[in-house]
Amino acid sequence: DVQDEDSGETEALHASAPSLFSGLDFKHSAFLRELLGRLEWTTHEFETLAQRHGLFAGGCLETINEWAIETFDALLLEEDQGYQLDQTIAQDLIARL
Repeated sequence: DVQDEDSGETEALHASAPSLFSGLDFKHSAFLRELLGRLEWTTHEFETLAQRHGLFAGGCLETINEWAIETFDALLLEEDQGYQLDQTIAQDLIARL
């Protein structure tokens, strides 16, 4: 059954998300995985992405950056007329996907 196969793939993706970003909960891990699709996001795009994951943009910024400091000793996200990801950290994380 195709529907069962799709749900199995989705479950596998959900199960793997937290382990990819050890220390982040499922929602923030899924948010980060999608965030890594680009290095720059407008404020509106970032807020929309956060809402789609059931999160608040300000909380995402804080949670992701706290995690990045613990993991990489550096901020992953900078907020300045939108949001920019640190290219070096982002490439490291993308390599883990």
